[in-house]
Amino acid sequence: MKRRFIAPLFGAAIAMLSVAATTQTATAATATKIIFPKGSYCASYSGDFSKSKTYSLYLLKNQDFEVKAANMEDGIRIRDGRGVLRGEWIDDNTYRIHTRMKGLHYVTVRSPYGDQQVEFCAY
Repeated sequence: MKRRFIAPLFGAAIAMLSVAATTQTATAATATKIIFPKGSYCASYSGDFSKSKTYSLYLLKNQDFEVKAANMEDGIRIRDGRGVLRGEWIDDNTYRIHTRMKGLHYVTVRSPYGDQQVEFCAY
């Protein structure tokens, strides 16, 4: 009996992992790479954020990374390389994470107000 029960569980676990990997790959494929100007710790992007936009950048372990934008109302999400949501609001306009691992991190930004300027800073 145990063998019959284990096989479906194993198959379900494999299916869940492949869905997670597909989601992470889809995010990576549609993400805009954040590029800092030479000598700068920050980069900014502006445009219509009424629909979610995803950005990516490579961060080292123990870096502080901030996303600054007015009127976002919890419209910023940062995922580490494993897809885990990280970060917290430190004031009305700034969302910050302290990285726990090196690798690609993904930032999703959405604003109910449409046109915005968003600043990304890594220290």
